[in-house]
Amino acid sequence: MIHYLIVLFFVMLTVYLGLKSIKYRLAVLPICILVSLAGMRDYSIGTDTIVYVRDFIAELDYNYYYFEPNIEFGYQYLVYNILKFTNDYHWYLLSVALITVGLMIYSIRRYSTDYLLSVYIYITFGFYIFLFNT
Repeated sequence: MIHYLIVLFFVMLTVYLGLKSIKYRLAVLPICILVSLAGMRDYSIGTDTIVYVRDFIAELDYNYYYFEPNIEFGYQYLVYNILKFTNDYHWYLLSVALITVGLMIYSIRRYSTDYLLSVYIYITFGFYIFLFNT
């Protein structure tokens, strides 16, 4: 639990400092912090994570990867391309987190009237942690 509180503190600090300065590059720091926590977690964290990383845990060779017609093609394509480079499931978790968290923070920053409060709500109300379970 302390990990989440530390991440919350640093994300809120970088968002606050980014609002006080005129450097918009600080918007990348909250994304990096949130993506790193989501990507470096163990596969046992989250209810369905083991299902999505089983090909990486089994060290499946990408040459033997079979595209099943009943499974979403985007997921299979992402797994196939990551398997070409590595069998480490953390790269899959990092890429999924980068897509979801990056788009969420971008949307919050663009459309929210109170960016600081919106990021706080995104993290503390469980929308960010929901990423770990799906």
